[in-house]
Amino acid sequence: MKFSVPINWQTDLLDTIDTSSVAEVYGKMEPDCLGGAHAYCLLPSAGRKALCREVGRAHYLGLTFNYLLNPVCTGNMEWTRRGQVKIRRLLDVISLAGADGVTVSTPYLLALVKKSFPHFKTSVSVGAAVDTPARAAYWEDMGAEQITLSCADVNRDFRLLGAIRRRVHCRLQLIANLPCLPNCHLQRYHGNISSHASRRRETGSFHIDYCSLLCRFMRLSEPERMLSAVWIRPEDVRFYEEAGVDRIKLVDRGMKTAELARIVSAYTAGRYDGNLLDIFPFNTDKYVVNSGPQALKKFFYFFRPFQYDILRLAALGRTLSTGGIYLDNRKLDGFLEFFRQGKCRGYDCSSCGYCRDAASRALTVSVGIKEAALAAYRRALDGLAGGSIFFIKDKSRGPEK
Repeated sequence: MKFSVPINWQTDLLDTIDTSSVAEVYGKMEPDCLGGAHAYCLLPSAGRKALCREVGRAHYLGLTFNYLLNPVCTGNMEWTRRGQVKIRRLLDVISLAGADGVTVSTPYLLALVKKSFPHFKTSVSVGAAVDTPARAAYWEDMGAEQITLSCADVNRDFRLLGAIRRRVHCRLQLIANLPCLPNCHLQRYHGNISSHASRRRETGSFHIDYCSLLCRFMRLSEPERMLSAVWIRPEDVRFYEEAGVDRIKLVDRGMKTAELARIVSAYTAGRYDGNLLDIFPFNTDKYVVNSGPQALKKFFYFFRPFQYDILRLAALGRTLSTGGIYLDNRKLDGFLEFFRQGKCRGYDCSSCGYCRDAASRALTVSVGIKEAALAAYRRALDGLAGGSIFFIKDKSRGPEK
């Protein structure tokens, strides 16, 4: 199995990580005109010089470079002459830098690249939500050489994975270390708001990540959801290789070098002893933009004292970690067998209990930390829904008399 690894634009990354099982690295300039799947405030800034540097270093190590053009919504900029010029200029820059391929989420961008930049290898993003053999076939027929399948719908369904593998011949890829919930109702909304938040100068680019807050609240309220989330353990990668998966993609490109090195090492070795949550992009202190000069970028992004209550949001930010939560990876040996046998195809957790039982054995949650974090999440979610965080009177108590 080969891995696809994110570039965090730190000059020590490729010298630090174990590249023995890495096939490609991926990333994008921050910002660019198209944006992508992450709000720009969460990612370190990088321009053309950094792109050329990292592409060259990747090639020196025998790796390919995949540039992300993966927003699920582009605000219809592609249907204007000005937008067309911007997109094609961006592709010229990527081409001149020597990138080997691009990742897209929309059919039109794939068609544009195939028509005007045919030297690029093309990959379909997880944002395209490819979760059936028919959808995979549509993209392959358009010319995609690789498809990253919808992790929320496919990662634990080996029957579906096998059906997709039999239907297409292109390379199939899965994201391994995302703690997304199966059949997540937030998936499309989250992709759309993140796409707009990834373009710095677009109206509406500022956002508060409601989806992540709600998802974290749900997982903490019912800790067994941390087990039903669709991650793939390093020890279980071999089962996916047997099922026909060609490549595993690792995240997150906003993380510090030491954290990415730990993740790559775990999946390269096929084993991780300790807290499995260590190799997920959970804790805010794992991100480059939360320390050093890059922290100013995040500060100025959120410093909007006349738009919302920044003190309340800052208080919430201090709870965004997995401190006090321990998922013992060694106690999860054999956990995947239930899914390999096809017993969880419907993801009907309410009538199953398998993940709940596994959580009782492998998951430890500090009660004090849990209750404090849940209270902070409730206040934030209520403030967002009721409007009080935006200095709007909360009408949940009924009309004034």
